Amino acid sequence: MRGVLKFYDSTITEKSLRNLCRRYGSVIERDYLTREAREWLTTSMDWVPTSGDKISCRFAHLRKHAAVVRRCTKCGRSVRGNAFFRHINVCRRLKDK
Repeated sequence: MRGVLKFYDSTITEKSLRNLCRRYGSVIERDYLTREAREWLTTSMDWVPTSGDKISCRFAHLRKHAAVVRRCTKCGRSVRGNAFFRHINVCRRLKDK
């Protein structure tokens, strides 16, 4: 998503979020939002859920793998996506010490 969210200073501004919602609304995964969050994005941030469909298709595989949640057998922590395998290596080293 390089270049999609433009930063106007060191933090995400309301202007940046509004531009993201207007231009690339389909990148925001609607199923993970609560009803209140969807209403707020629509009314306050001018969210258009269908804008930017071409870009959204390019990131579908990334969202799919991030939806997978695995639980570590050593510490019981839940980790999303491929970060789980990094966690396993670190957790194993910490537990062995």
